[in-house]
Amino acid sequence: MQQLSSDDSRGQILYLKLATSEIDVHKRSKGTIICVVVGVVAGVGVLLAILWSRKRILVSRKAAEGLLVVYRYRDLQDTTRNFFEKLRGGGFGSIFKGTLDIPVW
Repeated sequence: MQQLSSDDSRGQILYLKLATSEIDVHKRSKGTIICVVVGVVAGVGVLLAILWSRKRILVSRKAAEGLLVVYRYRDLQDTTRNFFEKLRGGGFGSIFKGTLDIPVW
């Protein structure tokens, strides 16, 4: 039932019985549906962003496997204890013993 007027000058109140299809009860359910859809879309977006970033990291690691690694001269000095122990010499220069304490791919 729906009250149309509670402020009638003659003191009468009019009530009408309406069919459920005539009352707008879908307003709340529309809001709920919109919230659920927005949440699902946002969740899928976050999931895709995570997968994309992980794929990018894996691709960059695979690309780095075949590349030469560039070290600073200071790192080479520290690694070889300032070129202390010479193993041998050759056509490409001298070879020194050293241990890497820095990450190697």
